[in-house]
Amino acid sequence: MHAAWLVGTEHLNAEHAGEICVFEIDAAAIGPTSRARAGIKAHGDPRLLTDMAEVEILFDASRPHTWTAIWGRARPSSAAKASPSDTSSSPSTTRSS
Repeated sequence: MHAAWLVGTEHLNAEHAGEICVFEIDAAAIGPTSRARAGIKAHGDPRLLTDMAEVEILFDASRPHTWTAIWGRARPSSAAKASPSDTSSSPSTTRSS
């Protein structure tokens, strides 16, 4: 698995354990197109609800690419984009929101 999470620190309260999952990609989900999960994981934080989505990424996620996370008062969202140096795939973007 390859993943990036913004996690709660729990230093003020053990319930502050939720995370924003920018992306999670299992090795079996990588191919000419790939699948990733993104969203919110409550992990016992009563202020949050787990809300994850699986999205198709329109390129091979084993190739160089970048991720972006955007959040605020609205739901967080993340997006992947193939790197311009990656000549084997198109610069397609997939967004989860």
